[in-house]
Amino acid sequence: MGNMFKRSVMSDPARYRHTLLAILVGLSLLAPQGGAAETAIDTLFSMEKRTTRFDAIESGDVMDFALDDDFAYVLVRQFNMITDAVFKVGRYDGRIQRIWGIGSFGSSAIESDGKLLYVLGEKKDYFIRIFSFSGNWVRTLKLKGEVVGTLRGLGVSDREIFYTQFDGRKSELCIYDRRSETAKVVYTFNNSIDSLCLSSGRVIMYQNHFDAYASHWLFLVDFNPQRYRVMRFVNDRAIGMSSMGGGTYYLSRNQGRLQISPYTVNEDEHTVAAKPIHRKVTITYSARGFQSPGKLRLWIPCPQDSRLQRIRGLSLVPEPRGYAADRYGNKWAYFLNEQLIGRNTIEMRFEVRTAEAACTMNKHVQYTRRRIPAEIAKLYTRPTPRNDLKSPELRGILNNMPREYLYISRLLGVQRYIARNLARGEDDDRCLTAGCILRRGKGADRGRSIALSAVARLYGIPSRIVGAFWIADTKRNQGSPVRYWNQWFFPESGWIDVDTGEGRGGEDVSGRESLGYHENGYCTMFSGDLGDPDYREGFADKAWCYAVQGESIAATKGKKAVIEGISVRSDEVVIERKSPAPKRPRRRSRRKRKK
Repeated sequence: MGNMFKRSVMSDPARYRHTLLAILVGLSLLAPQGGAAETAIDTLFSMEKRTTRFDAIESGDVMDFALDDDFAYVLVRQFNMITDAVFKVGRYDGRIQRIWGIGSFGSSAIESDGKLLYVLGEKKDYFIRIFSFSGNWVRTLKLKGEVVGTLRGLGVSDREIFYTQFDGRKSELCIYDRRSETAKVVYTFNNSIDSLCLSSGRVIMYQNHFDAYASHWLFLVDFNPQRYRVMRFVNDRAIGMSSMGGGTYYLSRNQGRLQISPYTVNEDEHTVAAKPIHRKVTITYSARGFQSPGKLRLWIPCPQDSRLQRIRGLSLVPEPRGYAADRYGNKWAYFLNEQLIGRNTIEMRFEVRTAEAACTMNKHVQYTRRRIPAEIAKLYTRPTPRNDLKSPELRGILNNMPREYLYISRLLGVQRYIARNLARGEDDDRCLTAGCILRRGKGADRGRSIALSAVARLYGIPSRIVGAFWIADTKRNQGSPVRYWNQWFFPESGWIDVDTGEGRGGEDVSGRESLGYHENGYCTMFSGDLGDPDYREGFADKAWCYAVQGESIAATKGKKAVIEGISVRSDEVVIERKSPAPKRPRRRSRRKRKK
């Protein structure tokens, strides 16, 4: 077929010029947007990294896990109050294939080198026991020295084994030399390390420790060159960590089930991304027309590729008249119905992959205007019809806010003010300016996001509003499925997500951990400012369109068509492959037995 195509092009190159151009354009559209260099987050989306879910193990304590291509090996201490055990679980279907006991010797961690399983224990005589993937004991590694405190985490290389020990006050990262059977301490940390893995020559450790704005942290230790770094982890407890095939994974509990999820560390962007989900989404817009023929102009935002989101196969029925981009880079589809009578629907279909993420912010960065790029400061700190920065309510806020010099203190101060002064309540469509919302004292996601954006801009922080659909579980979409939150610009880290909190005084942990955290169940549709719609001229130079919110849509001759509702339906895309059945030992024939 390749030769036929080559001959056809050579015989009539003009005929196939457009075909070749279309192929090249299609390949360019498949590539993720946002930079030529592939980042660690791009790798998380592009590689076949799957999440494994399986029922919780009720008996014993789940300690750690290891991986190979098709199975996960979950370590359980004191299973049935008798022995430590290893559960062999299919990575595709989450079914338990086999359980075998390994004896009771205080097992605390398990890891694989791709050929064998290594189990770490807290007894000197059974320091590390090595098993085959079928559960057969191979050999035992002993320690010439004392086993100190509680041992957690395990990373295996050809010559060395990494683990941590906790004495009740501090944790120590230790390296065990296989040849000399001795261990040495290389790093010391406050509090206990919960899990550990070795990836690309780097030790990654997880710790659950409460700090100014987060409780979940990663410690990254490189030995060539030797350096040490702390990064924020997603809002999830890592019971165990493991690496396999260049990827890193962690074990957690999710709604009563155990879950093994991939994650990646992007040090250049100060971001950890985890738990990618892949879903097919259908969004249906319903518009109610007129009793007599009328004209409907409608703009609908289209989802696009972003740092934490990948879109494939976008289609709209009926076909839009065209597409346009606004000043914030959002893509909008334009529909025009000249003779609208009764009900009209527009259906949008696409596949989306989204990831959960946590951003690390330098707590010591001081606030200066020079740290903010001029184009970002110009566009995202200016007043707008919604952000009425000169209103009396906002001018009074500025006089009462403390003059914080640290950037993160400003962020936390603004977030705390909104959480304390704005209660949860329904938005009033007649009161959607920041001053009016603050004077009213309550609002839903949209109103609280407008107020939060205005106070941040007043305080010198570039701020924008994000609109998205919740797609992970569409049963949660009661009423309007649109969700709103804010993004603030932070030096060194770029745009970070921030929620308005729960309105409980700003002192709860969830309010802190919403700063710089992105949940993976959303499909982002647009970001920027909320303004009044303008369909007569190009809206990129006029007030911003917000038709997606379900507001009234302007039409000619003073008539209006109303968006009756927006419904979202989504289904998870699952890799349809069964775990291979375990190989059974071949039986000898009766003749051979007699011999």
